[in-house]
Amino acid sequence: MYHYENTQPGTFILIMTGSWVVFFGILVVVMLALGEREAAIGLGVVTVMLVVINGIVFDLFHSLTVRISRSDIALSFGVGFIRKQFPIGDIRSASIVQNR
Repeated sequence: MYHYENTQPGTFILIMTGSWVVFFGILVVVMLALGEREAAIGLGVVTVMLVVINGIVFDLFHSLTVRISRSDIALSFGVGFIRKQFPIGDIRSASIVQNR
């Protein structure tokens, strides 16, 4: 049983990786409109690769979840393939910090 649980969404990752997909998608449409079929096909392949990579990155890092119980602290990214646990007894100190 966890006494604290917080999930922080990875909005920045979604926006940044999604922006590249949209950018290359627009380039494909522009190249097709200009009659550059070979360039459009090449950019289309790049766009499909970015969609696949974007899906993988988003699944792995779409959020960070922190769970604290009496005995440990558990961290996990995205769907949980990347995770780590720390026993509370191993923590020597803690302090409040301010990030931008």
